Amino acid sequence: MNRYVVILGAAAIFVMSLFGFYELASDVNTSVAVARFDESMTRRVQSWRRPALDALMKVITWSAGIFGMTVLGFGLFFYLRHMGRSPEATATAVLVLGGVALSDVLKRILQRVRPEEALALIKTPVSSSFPSGHSMTSFCWSVAAIQAILLAPFAPPVAKALVAVLCVLYALAVGVSRVYLGVHYPSDVVAAWLLGIAWMSVVTGVYYWQRTSNAAR
Repeated sequence: MNRYVVILGAAAIFVMSLFGFYELASDVNTSVAVARFDESMTRRVQSWRRPALDALMKVITWSAGIFGMTVLGFGLFFYLRHMGRSPEATATAVLVLGGVALSDVLKRILQRVRPEEALALIKTPVSSSFPSGHSMTSFCWSVAAIQAILLAPFAPPVAKALVAVLCVLYALAVGVSRVYLGVHYPSDVVAAWLLGIAWMSVVTGVYYWQRTSNAAR
């Protein structure tokens, strides 16, 4: 495939997802539609609460926290380095660490108050609510893991498809867990995914450009 087409596609995805994030961020504290969406989705997700599911959601959300994501991130990074795929390892580090930094900076700027602490099933973080850092970071890690398996030279197609599906489900589960546990609004999670898509398109576009440029030499 022509690399210019790929870069233009990545640029289009970046613009659309960033525009979606901007629109949501601009209205998140004032929009009646966003408030209704948050209320409706939160009520629906939290209606699933059961003791067994409470425990599962806590494990899922923990896996995308500082300790869990450090283990997952370093594990994927060193695996790629061990397999001689250093450029992909670097892209993984940039994608995940950049995602952490972006969400943290935007939290400090936008300063959205978290949902009511009395309704949360875990301790409410002291940081602001928008966007969801757990959702952003898990999305970025999942993208890196999908890229790692899709570019693996000897992995069978079935294994690639299975890992890709599991990674997508993991990112979705983390986002749902944040709403389920009562520490985020659904719009925080959607915003994190939109921001993650924008950041993914940048990192993936740059990585693809460098890879194809090196191959052409």
